[in-house]
Amino acid sequence: MKWKFRFGTVIGNALEYYDIAVFAAISMYLSAELERQGYLQATEMIWGIFALRFITRPIGGYIIGRYADRVGKKSALILTSSITGTATLCMAFLPISLLGIYTPLAILILQMVLSFSYAGEYPALATYLLHDAKSNEYSRISALMTGSGLSGVVISLAVVLLLESTLDLQTMQTIGWRIPLLLGVVNIAISFWFRSRLPDIPITSKVYRKVNWYISFHIFLIAVPDSVTFYTQNLICFNQTGHFNNGI
Repeated sequence: MKWKFRFGTVIGNALEYYDIAVFAAISMYLSAELERQGYLQATEMIWGIFALRFITRPIGGYIIGRYADRVGKKSALILTSSITGTATLCMAFLPISLLGIYTPLAILILQMVLSFSYAGEYPALATYLLHDAKSNEYSRISALMTGSGLSGVVISLAVVLLLESTLDLQTMQTIGWRIPLLLGVVNIAISFWFRSRLPDIPITSKVYRKVNWYISFHIFLIAVPDSVTFYTQNLICFNQTGHFNNGI
């Protein structure tokens, strides 16, 4: 596979990470919205939503993974971009005044949809990029995948920081926090443009293979501390930058 296709593929991954990370970046404003709805522990509710959305990760990984095996990795990547972009746009246009006390439920559902999508995004991405890679390309491809994800996180924080430095607090609280979410439109457009032009990779086998639950459990045990370390580190970063202390 040509490197231009690999770069095009990971751009979509960066945008996926952007849409996921931007929730943390604007969570202070979401907490304030919930406080106006009468919730006294709004900050705890927002971070509870952040935690609960991980429930859909295994489900999304299995369903989208099965879809990728049967239909193709390219189609799966286009599907995840569509789901992520649509859910982010719904967050941007969330009618809080209309939803009232049901706002937390709506946010939770949309965040679960995002988590569902990402669970299928990363495995499909890794399989696609490593399909015909040479042994001396594995490290570069892995670095490309990791770097694209971190780039999405950095961009989401940079966008919010730029808005906070240019808009007053009232404007930021009313419409400013929605602007980073509206960039989900860019997510849909760019991801579709790049991923629709990717070459298809052949489906190697349509024969169902049983899951080795013993090995899967060991992988699970390896993944858990890795995930805990990753998210704990990010929360500490928010705390050090002052966001966490302001309610995020």
